Amino acid sequence: MTKMSTARRSLRAHRRRMLAGLCGTMVLIGAAAVRAEKPVDLSIKVIYAQKGPAGVDPKLRGLVKDFKGLPFSSYSLADEVTLDLAKDEVGRVELPGKVWMTVVPKEGRSDKLRLEIEIKEYKIKTTVGIKPGATLAVGGPPYKSGTLILAITHLKP
Repeated sequence: MTKMSTARRSLRAHRRRMLAGLCGTMVLIGAAAVRAEKPVDLSIKVIYAQKGPAGVDPKLRGLVKDFKGLPFSSYSLADEVTLDLAKDEVGRVELPGKVWMTVVPKEGRSDKLRLEIEIKEYKIKTTVGIKPGATLAVGGPPYKSGTLILAITHLKP
């Protein structure tokens, strides 16, 4: 074997090691970027609001006090769901009546998160901004003899 062929073989082996090292570094950088993105934790309360005998579910007392201007006297918790989503990931919540709501967290301005909310069956589509720790109420679709209200809380990280 000549010195030239030994040098070529050594150079090829060196290139393979460099390429393997570079690929490994790229995988580590990609994994770090995925880990660095904080998940978005949302708590969604599906509230059935109706007229009739006054009554408030004990789990809703603190929230319902802000509903004074609404024409309802009875509020019950129909469902409560927590979603742990990455930004741009679609979250789905089944509402009463086998209707689906989608929630997609998007990048917002400053400390606000944008949420794209859609209920296709009722042609409801909106985008709202919400700060960590805040709760917003969105009027939802009609249900039975009342309406669903969706209370969405952006849980603090």
